[in-house]
Amino acid sequence: MNNFNQFGYHYAVGCDGEIFEGQDIRNKGAHISFGNTSIIGIVLMSDIDEQWWDLDDVVTPLQEKAVKEIISTLLNYFNITELGGHKEHQVFYRNPKKPNEVIERSCPGNLGMEFVGKLRK
Repeated sequence: MNNFNQFGYHYAVGCDGEIFEGQDIRNKGAHISFGNTSIIGIVLMSDIDEQWWDLDDVVTPLQEKAVKEIISTLLNYFNITELGGHKEHQVFYRNPKKPNEVIERSCPGNLGMEFVGKLRK
């Protein structure tokens, strides 16, 4: 919440599949620097960036089911044309005052991006 005094994502999904509503869907989120217009933010409340010292990283089956339910519901109300993670979307959005600044994101992590790929199929 830091500087924004609000939760930046529209939805958060716990490892147990519980869905939390964050930012009101009618409001612009605060999850991608300089690029939140027309983007719905969903965050998984887990570490899904695999490291050699941390082998328990996984998108749980309950999280997967919940995310699919959120996306299915949103597709009934919005013309969604793209599904991606921070590291993909951040490339397209730049600080207008620093257009050459490189913003690197690891999120949603390698396992998160595998999950995004699975959802796209």
